[in-house]
Amino acid sequence: MRNIQYSVFFVMTIFFIPGVLWYEQTGTLALYFSDAVPKGQLVYVISKLIGMIVLMAIAWQAIITLLGKLKLISNYWIGTRHQVMGVFILLFACIHMLTFVSAVSMRQESFAWPLFLPNFKDYYHTHLSFGLFALVAFITIAYAGYQSKMTKPKWARMVHRFYWIAIVLVYFHALAIGSEVQSGLGFFVYALLGVVTLVLFCVYTVKQFRAKEMVYS
Repeated sequence: MRNIQYSVFFVMTIFFIPGVLWYEQTGTLALYFSDAVPKGQLVYVISKLIGMIVLMAIAWQAIITLLGKLKLISNYWIGTRHQVMGVFILLFACIHMLTFVSAVSMRQESFAWPLFLPNFKDYYHTHLSFGLFALVAFITIAYAGYQSKMTKPKWARMVHRFYWIAIVLVYFHALAIGSEVQSGLGFFVYALLGVVTLVLFCVYTVKQFRAKEMVYS
C-alpha cells in the first residue's frame, strides 16, 4: 500500500509542480487563441510545459536511482519502473523538441531545420545546443540500457553509466534559457533538485571509492 502511495506522489509531482510553475509564467491559455500573440506561441508554451515535465522526471529518475544504489529504498523502484521512466523521459524529450521546432517554424513561416544542428553563435543558441546534445545522449543511453538488458555487452553498461552527462546538459539548458527560473519558486525548485541530486551523487561516489579501497587493501 505504501509503495502505491509513493507511486501516486511520484507521478503527481512530475506533472503538478511543472504545471504550477508553467501557469505562474503563462497564465490562462485563452490569450494564446487570440491575435494578440505571435504565431506559434501556443505551441511554444506547450513545448515549455513538456520540457519542464521532462526535467522533473529526469530529476526523480536520478534521485531514485541513487537512493536505490545507496540501499535507502526498496527494490520496488528499481528494474521495470526505471525502464518505464526512461522511455517516458525519452518520448517526452522528443515531443518537447519537436513542438519547439514547430513553434519556431510557425513564427518564421518556414521550417526551422537549423535547430536540429548545433549552433554556438550566441548565448541562447549555445544553450539550445546543450538540449540537443542531451537528447542525443539520452537516445544513446537508452539504447545502451536496452542492450545491457538483452545481450549484456560490456560496452552497453559502460555507455549507460554516462547518463550523468545528459543530466548535466539538461540542467544547464533549463537554467540558462528556462524563463520559469526567473521566478522565485522556479529557481527554488530547480536549485533543490540540483542540490539533492548532487549530494546523493557525491555520497554514492564516496561509498564506491571506499569500497574499492577495501578490496585493494
